Amino acid sequence: MHVFSERLPMSSQSAAGGVTPALPASFPGRIVLKRDGEFHFVRATDVVWIEAEGDFIKVHTLQGAHLVRQTLTRLAASLDPAVFLRVHRSAIVNSHRIEKIAPLYRGDYLITVTGGAQVRSSRAYAASVQSLLG
Repeated sequence: MHVFSERLPMSSQSAAGGVTPALPASFPGRIVLKRDGEFHFVRATDVVWIEAEGDFIKVHTLQGAHLVRQTLTRLAASLDPAVFLRVHRSAIVNSHRIEKIAPLYRGDYLITVTGGAQVRSSRAYAASVQSLLG
């Protein structure tokens, strides 16, 4: 399985005939998960959290989970950082799907998301969680 994001074309022709990268105007409203030769469209707002599982990532949505052969870092680059927060080297949460945050020790937090799943943050990503707390 592969993850693709819908976005604007990534390059355009320059006057010199070369290709120059074009920045997307905004982050995609949905991601495309390639599984079994088919493309499955998932709205970004339906994503609750994402976890790394070896060489795969598991995208947890309101409708269920999708196991995708992709890196967490690559998918994170295609998601809106104002909404999707990296809270651990192996986890990303949708900030709009957080129900509560419980402080643990030494800067760690336990984040409860829609559906009751609990995602543990790490000190390395404490600033992301603290940005939500004001």
